[in-house]
Amino acid sequence: MSKKEYILEGLGCANCAAKMEAQIKNLPGVQQAFVNFGNSTLAIEADLLQLDQIAEDAKKIIVQIEPGIVVQERTKKKDSPNNAFLLLGLSCAGCSAKIEDAVRALPGVENASLDFVLRKLTVQG
Repeated sequence: MSKKEYILEGLGCANCAAKMEAQIKNLPGVQQAFVNFGNSTLAIEADLLQLDQIAEDAKKIIVQIEPGIVVQERTKKKDSPNNAFLLLGLSCAGCSAKIEDAVRALPGVENASLDFVLRKLTVQG
């Protein structure tokens, strides 16, 4: 199995994200697929030989459901460290989105992802 992640620029509808995830999961060869509305990402796990075709089919589904979304493969620079922070006391999903956006906007930060349920902030860059 192999996994690829994509950034969904312009994703603005949580219901649409759920529809995308459900349809992508039903594509032949997909083992797992997750659309994270909070950080606008898609993760697909499938056989390496099928992954490129699955990604193309997923892009068609995404654009059909929410036109205007730009799908870009997420690449990780080897020299960019990841740092994880546990945010004790975080109890507001709205605040977590604001924190994630503010951290992403910091100079030198390539990406930031906040998992509200785990209260874990991961920063790359």
